Amino acid sequence: MVIFWRTHHRGHRNWLALLLFVLCSVNSWPLRMVKGTVVGTTDTLREMQRYKQLSQHGADNWKILPGVPLYDTIVIVTGESVRRDYMSVYGYPVPTTPWLNTAPGLFIDGYTSTAASTVPSLSRTLIYDYEQNPDSGTTWWRWPAKAGYSTWWISNQGKLGRA
Repeated sequence: MVIFWRTHHRGHRNWLALLLFVLCSVNSWPLRMVKGTVVGTTDTLREMQRYKQLSQHGADNWKILPGVPLYDTIVIVTGESVRRDYMSVYGYPVPTTPWLNTAPGLFIDGYTSTAASTVPSLSRTLIYDYEQNPDSGTTWWRWPAKAGYSTWWISNQGKLGRA
């Protein structure tokens, strides 16, 4: 005598596991986004506070040697929030930067932003030895003022728009 019985098909378990995996993956994305936003905002506020204290109380230890300046006017423009591959001054085929294409000056090619957002990027770029001593106050934007130039900081960053 032969007895046959039907076992339950286990295919639905695989589909259930796959569905559970997909749901967990999709549901974790909003959590990562919210966490990234909160962490990024907290880091930016902390950097803004440090930057404000540094600009008010930071003292650099650089000495500017006396001499005759080579130029009467120096303009430094940072385009921290723009990709160079969309700027015709760096070879983009559409004339997106006609003034820069004809302006005399030095254009830095190959610099990569040091952070994903403006405030940390500028802090790490402007402070000379940020990685070793982020509270040193040694910033390259103070050097022209120490050399006798009248300096201006123009920014669209609101609270950080004054030097």
